[in-house]
Amino acid sequence: MVGTSGQLATGITLLGFYSLGLAIPMLIVGYSSQWLQNRIKRLLKHETVLRYLTGGTLVVFGLYQIMQGNLAF
Repeated sequence: MVGTSGQLATGITLLGFYSLGLAIPMLIVGYSSQWLQNRIKRLLKHETVLRYLTGGTLVVFGLYQIMQGNLAF
């Protein structure tokens, strides 16, 4: 877009916003990694329940897809 219009300031502005859009989520994950590790450790205490819950969710979703005929065959 900037190459065809020839406006350097617009290109710099768009690139700056693009860079912020990539950097902000990365910084949030980086700064919250210790908190996330503690949460995951607490979840792993209930690993069996978590496995059944996620497995059940996948089975229910699969059955829903079959019943609705939304498979991409």
